[in-house]
Amino acid sequence: MNVIPFYSSTKTHFQLSNFHPCEIFINNYKYSSSEHYYQQRKATTLGASQELIDSIPKYTCALAKYSAKKLEKEATIDQLEEWQKIKIEVMKRALFSKFSQNTNLLSILMETGDAILVEASPSDNFWGAGTYEATILREKRWPGANVMGKLLSNLRSECRFPFYHTKPSEPTVFLIFFVRFSCSFHPNI
Repeated sequence: MNVIPFYSSTKTHFQLSNFHPCEIFINNYKYSSSEHYYQQRKATTLGASQELIDSIPKYTCALAKYSAKKLEKEATIDQLEEWQKIKIEVMKRALFSKFSQNTNLLSILMETGDAILVEASPSDNFWGAGTYEATILREKRWPGANVMGKLLSNLRSECRFPFYHTKPSEPTVFLIFFVRFSCSFHPNI
């Protein structure tokens, strides 16, 4: 079993991390990482002020995450439930934008082949593995759900050979990639 752990602090494949700096454009907003987009959507859903929503793209990733996390304590149950319903679709859109707008990052993702991608986040049992890179490599198992790794693996599979048995040209990959991933997005995500 070939396993590739990734995280903002890993020596290789750190570019797969949401915290990796890369410009993305979504709905006429410019973000300096996919994490910024995700945290802005979270803040919006949880009822943040417009001032905070507009500020998040300018923050560091850590500050953006912290600001949105603080909102959870003040959010209503309805807002929290809504966020739980849409957060994976928001992340899919963030990842789609990151890799479709940054072909160098798409190449890194595609070069992982069929390896199992595992976010080596020791403190995140939902998006990550809930353990460290060394443990992932040594034991080939982890307690977390690794949702980020699964989303990236799905994205890689969809992008690889979407409808063909032979490798299509790059523009074809992007067109099919766009159609297949953009169709499932909620209009407000």
